[in-house]
Amino acid sequence: MSQNPLPTNGEGHNPLWLACINQISATAELLRQLEEQKVQNEDNSKQKDNDDLRDLNQTLIVKERQSNEELQEARKILITGLSHVLSDKTDIVIKRMGEIDEKPFLNKFKKSYRVDVAMVKAAEMQSSWQEKLSNPEWHPFKVVIVQGNPHEVLNEDDEQLKYLKRSSGGEIYKAVTKALKEMNEYNPSGRYVVSELWLLKENRRASLKDVINFMLQNMNNPKPKPKRKRGLEESSGKSGSKDKYI
Repeated sequence: MSQNPLPTNGEGHNPLWLACINQISATAELLRQLEEQKVQNEDNSKQKDNDDLRDLNQTLIVKERQSNEELQEARKILITGLSHVLSDKTDIVIKRMGEIDEKPFLNKFKKSYRVDVAMVKAAEMQSSWQEKLSNPEWHPFKVVIVQGNPHEVLNEDDEQLKYLKRSSGGEIYKAVTKALKEMNEYNPSGRYVVSELWLLKENRRASLKDVINFMLQNMNNPKPKPKRKRGLEESSGKSGSKDKYI
């Protein structure tokens, strides 16, 4: 996919993104070191006083929590900072998790109404179901045990979901339940749409490593200059030549 280059200074580097990359890398390295320290503590547990080991583990847990919070904050900064760079033509996009796709609603109403009317009705129905998703009192999930661990799964026997599937068909049902699962995974307490960095070609959440690689690959890519208009070439006596970058 084509990429929109990141803004750079005169030397071809973007100081803000370089600083961000360095901060993320340092935090990730700290997490790696903390994990190694935890493993080492487990190996040495028989040789140390239990109280000392407990205090050390508690310190590591606090540092790990702080580092994870820093990484989450870094993701938010990246989402904001890259919003003007990312598009549906870049490898990484910003996906709105928990937002219902309006296309199935439009397809439904286009079968019975003019396009302008269908667009209004589709928007109204999509908005109505989006509001339902935001209601914390509606939680159509159930807990099942998988290999001894509890997991939340969609409760397909929920009355509102059954009505939706029966009255509107499978495509709209899939759109609503997909957004419902996303919201339950990414923002179950707030119950509102959140933005996430998404690796489009693999259809998954982009890791910080993915984002850093994207930034490094595009940081020095110069924007192609506009093509010369054929009319200008013809007026200068160069008719028949191909457009070139200038």
